Parts: sequence; C-alpha cells; structure tokens
Amino acid sequence: MKKKLLMNVWIMLALFTCVGISSCSDNDEDGTKGHQVLRLVDKSGNPIGGISGGDCNLTGSAENLTLRVMSDLDWEITISEGNEWFKADITKGSGSKEISFTVAENEGLEERKATVILSTTQNSSVQDFVLNCIQPGGPRLIVTPENTSVEKEGKDVTIAINTNLPSLKCIIPENVKWITQKSLTNKQLILTVAASDIAKIRTATVEITSESAAYPTTKSIEIRQAGAVDMAELLDVKFNADGTAEDLSAMKMPIKAFAGSTLSMIENETFGYIAKFDPVTINANKITSGFYIVDFTQNLIFQNAIADGFSMELYVTAKDYGESGPIPMGCHGGGGVAITWQDKDNYWTFEPYIGNYSACNTPPLGEVPEETWYHVVGVWDGTGSAGAIKLYLDGEIKAERAPAKGNSFQFPGNKWFVIGGDAGAANEADRAYKGQIAVARIYDRALTAEEVKLLYDTLEE
Repeated sequence: MKKKLLMNVWIMLALFTCVGISSCSDNDEDGTKGHQVLRLVDKSGNPIGGISGGDCNLTGSAENLTLRVMSDLDWEITISEGNEWFKADITKGSGSKEISFTVAENEGLEERKATVILSTTQNSSVQDFVLNCIQPGGPRLIVTPENTSVEKEGKDVTIAINTNLPSLKCIIPENVKWITQKSLTNKQLILTVAASDIAKIRTATVEITSESAAYPTTKSIEIRQAGAVDMAELLDVKFNADGTAEDLSAMKMPIKAFAGSTLSMIENETFGYIAKFDPVTINANKITSGFYIVDFTQNLIFQNAIADGFSMELYVTAKDYGESGPIPMGCHGGGGVAITWQDKDNYWTFEPYIGNYSACNTPPLGEVPEETWYHVVGVWDGTGSAGAIKLYLDGEIKAERAPAKGNSFQFPGNKWFVIGGDAGAANEADRAYKGQIAVARIYDRALTAEEVKLLYDTLEE
C-alpha cells in the first residue's frame, strides 16, 4: 500500500515538471513570446513583399505613401542615408500603427531608391523587415494648359512648362502662319496669335519637344481661335452622315429630320456632310418627307431675338428649273421670312414680313444651266429706316430697301423654319426645294458688309 502511494507521488511530480518545461519553452531567452510578427503592410492590410521585406514601386511624382506596422513589439524605423526625399512621420512606436511617408517628386532623369528598415531590440530572434521604395526617373515634360482658346483679336498665349529636360524646342506647323514663337525657356513658352482674318474658327497644334535624342519626349498644345465673324447665335445647322442634323449654335435648337428617298447626304471635306434635296416635284406643297423642321413655337428667347433684327445665311446650289419659286429655307405664311430662288427669272429674294412682305431682290443672274453654288445672306437691322433690309450675294450687296411699314416683325401662325422648303402645316413642308445646302444659319444681329465678305471669302478658300 505504501509502495503504491509513493509511486503515485512520483508520477505527479514528473507531470508537474513536464508542464513547467513546456511553459518555459514558449518564451525566448529574453522573456518575450515566440512567433511574433514584425512587418509592413499597406493601409488595407495587404502584404507587401515576403515575410522579411520586398519592393514598393512609387510613381515618380510627389505623393504620400501610407503603410501600417503589424507587430506586438516595440519597434523603430530607419531610412537609408542620403534620401531626404523620403521621410516618415513616425520612426518609433509599439504595436500596430499607421505611418505616413512623404515622397518628393523625382526631378532627375535616373531611378532612385530609399530603403526602409523596420526593426526591434525587444526580441533578437525577430528578423528585420526591409522595404525598398523605388522611384522611377526619366524625362518629365508637363505643359499647362494643353489647349487654349483665343478671341478673334489675337493675343500672346503663355504656356507654363514643368520639365527636367536640359533643352526644349517648339514646333509650329509650316502652314500655320498666324502663330509665332515669341520666347521659350524651360519654364514657359510664349506664343503670339495674330488677329483672325477669316470668318470661321481655326485651330492648330503646336508641339514642345526635347532636343535630346536620348530622351525623346513631346507634348502637344491645341490653339483654337474664334473666327473674325462671331458664330451664329440662333441657328447653325450641321448635317450628319445618317441624315440627322444638329444645331451648333448656343441656342441648341432641336432639328427634326423628315427622312425619305428624296433626302440624302453628300460627304464633303470642308463641311463634313451636305444635304441634298431632290423632291419628285419642285416647288410642291404638302410634302411629308425630304426636309427638316426647326420648331421655335415654345422658344420665346428665339422669338424675341428674331423680332428685333436678324440675319439669315445660306450656302446653297441653284439651277434654272423653270419653276416659280422654290424655297431652300423659310418660315412663311401671313408673316415670317424666307429666302427664295426665283428660278423662272433666276434671282434671289429675301422677304421678311415687316408691316407687310418686304421683298429684297438681286438683279437677274441670266442663264443658270448647271447647278451653281451661291452664298446668300439676308439682313434686317431691326429698324424701319431706308436700307434696313439688305440682300448679299457671294459677298457683295445686291439690294437694299426700307421695310414695307414700320419696324415690327410679324410671325406666321406656324412658328417653325423648314430647311428644304417653306413652313406648311404640322409635319409638312411647302415650296419644296431642289438642290444642295451646306450652310444654314440665323444670327441674332445684322451682319455688316465686312462680315458677309469674310464669310464668303472663307467659303471660297
């Protein structure tokens, strides 16, 4: 019995001894716990590199890099010497903590590296975490702005430059005579844009490029200049390949296409697309396809603008068809206005209703056996004075007169313009036109003789 009891005591002592040894084995020589973590991860907790470190690729620009220390130890961060461009907001701490590194822009052409070492003195068995932060170099060329608009009067344009390239040059296309280089440094480019002498908007692309073959780098700058004639404010029709049309003016009038076999598009280098109208019967009424409608019934701004003076511009073909008067663009009928081709005697008419129909006619043009392009501009200056109504043909004034009575413009019942005819009943057109139309515009002002000439000259060019 005593032997058995003694044996049990020895067994219990042995068990306690094993437990003690086991508990001691979970501690390192310095008394800290084993299997401890010391590493850097991104701010979302995703690993960077392996257990002992890795690489972190930077952008090359100035930036803030946010990382997180994952550890339950006291730690410190050191950054390799000579890397003033890479700084940490915290260099010592304990446990897990977020660190923000400030990275300066690499203004050099070569790559550079900052080595970040995360270490602890609390547990010598824990390996340092080493992160190599690599920032690319190479050529840098930034221009501001990359595109700019200039008024028709012209001016000097300053382009700011941010670069590490040793020398630059400016390339202006040989055919662009209206832009010249005034000065160029590694900080800025100054260009002189001359006053516009054409009606339409013009654009050019200027390049800034490195003169070093080792670092071929180029940036483009688009210069856009307003035409000498301000854009049409009320309507500027652009025809599209699919037969639709849109208004490029600030008014953005809705344009409804009434498609059909008598309406087609002709691709053109200058205008994009030209609308061709080919009705079965020229000058026919109540046609239901082959034209466009610009409805201004609900647009009081448009109506008020027309009421105190306006100009209509067409670039259109005509031919002697022997008909009484087809209309390429009109809003007629007890008021309104239209431009009409009187092809029985071959002359153009501009006819605004001011007190009554106030027709202004060009002289007869003689025979027009072939389809011929004409630039037709009708102007009313909003007054009732002599010469208030003018008609220009191909850049020259051909007729002028006073309104029939007073200076009050009368709208018709149908408040919509038709392109390819005249306003008829809803969804219909009268006085069907045969020919091509490239330009159809309405201005909220009386164009001057100089502006009309510029518009024509631009078309001729």
